[in-house]
Amino acid sequence: MLKNNKLRLALRHILLVVIVFAATLLQNTAGGILSQYNAGCFLLIPLSVSIAMFEKEISGMFFGLLTGILWDISSPVTDGVFALFFTLTAFTCGLLTHYIFRNSLKAAAVFTTAEFVLFCGVSLIFNCILKDASGAWYYTATFCAHSFPFTLLALPFAYYIVKFTEKHLRQKAAFI
Repeated sequence: MLKNNKLRLALRHILLVVIVFAATLLQNTAGGILSQYNAGCFLLIPLSVSIAMFEKEISGMFFGLLTGILWDISSPVTDGVFALFFTLTAFTCGLLTHYIFRNSLKAAAVFTTAEFVLFCGVSLIFNCILKDASGAWYYTATFCAHSFPFTLLALPFAYYIVKFTEKHLRQKAAFI
């Protein structure tokens, strides 16, 4: 049992960074399984939402930045747009969870759906502007429509992994 609050916090953040890197590798390598069906599973979207909900606004914002940077590294189209996108959406999810919504799987599903729709809109804009616009609308719309169920199915796994990490490495209040 760890007694030092700073050590618990550092260990929790290191573990969350490892989880984000593992999800990035899994998203970018295991996507080939679903690619034959013109679909994918965007693991980083529910993971960034879940981390932001448990870490609240500022810390969640930095995890959103990490998620966006990792997504931008693997994306040939965008130049830092997803880093900004995930930073803003993680900050918003953390802020809304802290002040308005309860931290629940239902709220996470709402936030994941909203972030997915916004993500597909940003992807569509950049695919149409930076790539050949002919067919980009159809490809992005069908790819996003086919990928949404798989992304939503990944949400409970991401949510409960982050919840387990937060529960077991939570800072204990110091009573004087």
